[in-house]
Amino acid sequence: MKNKSTLLLIEIGIMLFVFVLGAALCLYIFSYSDRLSKNTLDRDMATLQAQNIAEVLKSTDGDYAQAAKLLSVPYNDGVFTIHYDEDWNISAQPSVFCLTVYGLCSDTEQMCQGKIVVTENGKADTLITLTASWQRGGENE
Repeated sequence: MKNKSTLLLIEIGIMLFVFVLGAALCLYIFSYSDRLSKNTLDRDMATLQAQNIAEVLKSTDGDYAQAAKLLSVPYNDGVFTIHYDEDWNISAQPSVFCLTVYGLCSDTEQMCQGKIVVTENGKADTLITLTASWQRGGENE
């Protein structure tokens, strides 16, 4: 009788170990899924913001100073920066995300480009780099 109760306790212990192992694996998968979802959301929002800035640059015909003025951000030597908080609202101070626009064309070129880089502050990797291209002027210039 004592032998059967010992085997039953060992069997219950093994079942409990397998259950705990499965629960730990599920928690790991859920937390990984949550991180992956947040990273994907941040990358999607970075892409959306970069596309919006590219459209502003195209609408101003590559006038970076005018684009910065439209976006109410400071412009300095072909570069302007927009800071965003964790909810992707524009922030006056450096915050969680940083979008930087670099002007890549001169006043004499007809084909111009702007490089838009979105990074997460404190992290080395870039969320997105977008190069926007457009043709300047028309027949009247």
